[in-house]
Amino acid sequence: MKSDKGKFYLFQPEIFFPLIILIAGLFLILVIPTGANNDEETYMARIFEMSLGHIMPNSFLGEGRNYPVALITDSYRQDVNLWPIDVPTWLEQAKVKINWQNRDFDSLINYRTRAVYFPTLFILQAPIMRFMGPRLDIPVVYIYYMIRFSYLLLYLVLVYAALRIIPFGKWLLGVVAVAPTCLITAASISPDPIIFGVCFLFIAWILFLIKNSETFITPKRLIITCILILAMGTLKPNYIFLLFLLFTLPFKGFLKKKEIIAIILTSIISIGISLGWSYLASQVVFNQLDLATDTMPQFLTLIQNPVIFFKALALTLSVNITTYLQQFIGVAGYSYWRFPLIVYILYPFAILLAFFLEEKNIQTTKVRVVLILTGIINVLVIFVLFFVANTPLNSPTIIGITGRYFNPFLPLFLLPMVFVKPIKVMRHFFIVIIALISLMSMITLFFDYHVMCGGFWIAGKPCRLPYYKNWGPETFVAENLAKGNALNQNIIADCKTISQVDIWPMTNDLPEGGNVILNLRSGSGELLSSSTFSPVGIPVNKWYSIDIPDVVGMKGAAITIEILPAEGTDLSQFALGVFPTNEYTKGELFIKDGTTGKSSTNDNDLIFKYQCEKP
Repeated sequence: MKSDKGKFYLFQPEIFFPLIILIAGLFLILVIPTGANNDEETYMARIFEMSLGHIMPNSFLGEGRNYPVALITDSYRQDVNLWPIDVPTWLEQAKVKINWQNRDFDSLINYRTRAVYFPTLFILQAPIMRFMGPRLDIPVVYIYYMIRFSYLLLYLVLVYAALRIIPFGKWLLGVVAVAPTCLITAASISPDPIIFGVCFLFIAWILFLIKNSETFITPKRLIITCILILAMGTLKPNYIFLLFLLFTLPFKGFLKKKEIIAIILTSIISIGISLGWSYLASQVVFNQLDLATDTMPQFLTLIQNPVIFFKALALTLSVNITTYLQQFIGVAGYSYWRFPLIVYILYPFAILLAFFLEEKNIQTTKVRVVLILTGIINVLVIFVLFFVANTPLNSPTIIGITGRYFNPFLPLFLLPMVFVKPIKVMRHFFIVIIALISLMSMITLFFDYHVMCGGFWIAGKPCRLPYYKNWGPETFVAENLAKGNALNQNIIADCKTISQVDIWPMTNDLPEGGNVILNLRSGSGELLSSSTFSPVGIPVNKWYSIDIPDVVGMKGAAITIEILPAEGTDLSQFALGVFPTNEYTKGELFIKDGTTGKSSTNDNDLIFKYQCEKP
């Protein structure tokens, strides 16, 4: 297909980028397990509540056991070891339904959603839940897919509209919109696809107005401007600061007094919507969920001694800048998995290439300055909000921020930097790079979620299982190896060859002597492998690896990891870490008391990993 100018339509940014979003998005909707994306569980709860006609968050859920457990039964977030989803597992998940007509009390649980954002971010998804649930009685997994698709479609439409109307910076806006993290977000149950898309569209519309400011604004364009201003007030509260872009609009010869008044009033209403709903949401969060008890003292700290905030900001950036950049480009779920290093190299390179594709740029210094300042303000506001609402008093860093929060603001920093002349030969190279990044991202996510050790292969690291989602060293319990004691952790081997076992020493005050024996036994007690090591000098509160003779051909078999002091040895001053709760789903821990000779089991597990040579 060619345009009138002889250019392939496919290679136009308003066609190419939406096509990437559609192809990658449809793939990710199906490949990413239900509940694996950021906060999908809590957003699903909000949609469920709204589907029953309750607009205020937790107005229904907060009354008791009103949430169907089926909506979280198969959530990937509930898996403490993040095992891959194979075909039989998916087929079982696809059978789970909600008994909408005769709701069994045992199938309902207490659940409060943290998704307290403005209802318009979920208003289209609530009817989907209502129709596919009570009306059609569709299994939960398909409801997930359809709601994800609705968000993907909204994101695609908003990005397409933004690319159509933006007068310059199409390639730069497009490359931001198809960052792996944006593609993952677009294919998830989340308000972020709408938020990202509306932000891109608002930036594009402001630049469109600036480009067409030779004559007075038309009534149609004024109405669209006011609608977009109101839309900004319905997003998460920090995005209201994008309204600073209105200062880029020229007044003389473009806006009459009545148009200025209309924009000002609409902006006030939009800010009122944001502040008003934020106040209502704060009552839900603080009063019902009992969060952020340090909010008011932290706010007073910000006002009275802002130096504390800026010190925390500087330390946060110095510690987390690499993580923020990775999350900004793309990570899986709650940063469970990373993309290959090449993705983190190619994506910034793609941004650089996009500069050489732009044929037009911003002409006035004022617009450039306002865009950059607006970007700085919006980024700073994110840190301020999390400092006040999410960070405990005396914390040296600001807690809770992830890199994807900054994605909607990147165009504000990139667009003012366009000065170079276009090099058209770069276009095909750029398109190949973007397609390659998207393809690698899709393949990576497939391996992460559906192939045993897939995430480790992609990262080029040794495969160590199990993967612990809930990792909190401050909660670990110490179990010593006094004379006659033994720790026996039952596992199911998930690979063909095991060559190493990792443990987590917690205390080690041994001055000298003594050995620890680590055995791997079959389910019948047969000794498969054994290794002896001295604990003297072993550091604590970090992984310690023990090489063992390879255990081969045991995939799917029951194995016991047995750890005990050498015969006649008292190693009571050496203790290994144990989880206080059940953090391994395929086995349990038995603790033998050397004094009584009895074994006991609790709802906990040994902190261990084993290295797979051949998954």
